[in-house]
Amino acid sequence: MGKLFVDEKGPQENFKISSPFNTKEKLAYGTDIMHGYVANAWYIDKDMDKFTEEFIELEKSYLQTLQNPDIELKGSRILKGRFKYGVTSLRRKDVEFYTKLFELLIKYKSMNLLFSVNKMSIIFDSRLLEWIYLLEEKRMISNAYLTKYSLTKYLNIEASEEVIKSILDLNCTSKDLLNKIQRDMQSLVDANKKNKRMQGQLVEYKKLISTIKKTKHFIVNPPEKIAFDWNKVAYAMDLWLTDNELNNRVNPKDIDLYLDNGIKSSYFEKFSFNSIHENVNSKNNAGVRVTDFLVAIAGNYIKNLHTASQYDREEPAKPKRLSANFFDVTKDQFYLLKLMNEFFFCSGNFSIVVDTFFDDELIFEAFLNYFDQFKSFEEFQMTSNKTHVKEQLKLTIYYFRERWNQGIVHDGDVKNLFSSTREAVASGLLRPL
Repeated sequence: MGKLFVDEKGPQENFKISSPFNTKEKLAYGTDIMHGYVANAWYIDKDMDKFTEEFIELEKSYLQTLQNPDIELKGSRILKGRFKYGVTSLRRKDVEFYTKLFELLIKYKSMNLLFSVNKMSIIFDSRLLEWIYLLEEKRMISNAYLTKYSLTKYLNIEASEEVIKSILDLNCTSKDLLNKIQRDMQSLVDANKKNKRMQGQLVEYKKLISTIKKTKHFIVNPPEKIAFDWNKVAYAMDLWLTDNELNNRVNPKDIDLYLDNGIKSSYFEKFSFNSIHENVNSKNNAGVRVTDFLVAIAGNYIKNLHTASQYDREEPAKPKRLSANFFDVTKDQFYLLKLMNEFFFCSGNFSIVVDTFFDDELIFEAFLNYFDQFKSFEEFQMTSNKTHVKEQLKLTIYYFRERWNQGIVHDGDVKNLFSSTREAVASGLLRPL
């Protein structure tokens, strides 16, 4: 009987503007400052008892290095305060722990699903997704997916304090909100006419301004509450299960599902699992602790790479690159990054599932994939960190262009089969926008 364990990082029920307003941290994110919701599902097909024995010994070895070895070991305890540049900021014992963990995960041929959605995208869905659907159905936009992506990117990175206040204010009508977005976006375009770094974005923003002018009269009633669409998590799980079932790697009817505290079983009941266990205490469940370690390191990388990739608003024309500190790795750290890439991105075609706004997750994927291009640490060392920074940025840009182009191709497929994106989503054949 297979075992599937799910944990999450950065859950948030209520959304407020940052106070005082912060142009980088537009929302109040809580103590973990997670810009996105990240969920991780870890699966092991057999030998769970043997795996657990080795895993517990690994935990005990690490706990013996602490002043208080009787605590429950969590990913947040290991990474807190020492992950600014990813694994290069970790202590030797932290690197050793995570290295042995990933070796164990690979040794037992376990698999993984990583899902993430940006919190500004969650807010967008509640306020303006219906407007996007209406525009596409009236043939006033050509691509619902890319229109939502561009607007979410603007909100997440560029939007003013007035716009963020308005999108969170459920008393603000959709027309008033769109008027404010239009004015703010026009100011952004005017201020950056000579900014070569933003030329591609400005082209998209000009299109959006034109669209808003023509369509802001389509009224969309504000929701009762801004809420996360759990159908997105369920759809990610559906993709992963379907892919692995078709390849004879899993059978949902032979899987016991274990959910960490706070994750409701109702979202997963449609998959016909053998059993579903809700509110599982990680202290008493090794599998939930494993997925906690995984969602912690993946979630923190996604968060920190996001922060490190944001451009300096004092110098908007200056291209932003990651710090060379992210690449100043030891041999052991390099090996850990290779293991992470192998594990996170080799569990089938849908080992990582991203939302319509895909920036933060794609930066993480491109970052790990970059290290995997080198066969050995010695080969990696032959290139300077300064050059690594430039080459990794090129890879990230390539990934972004490929994902954008996929959005164009997939939209064509949707239009060939359905009358609209809304219909495709309702059919279950397209993931929620």
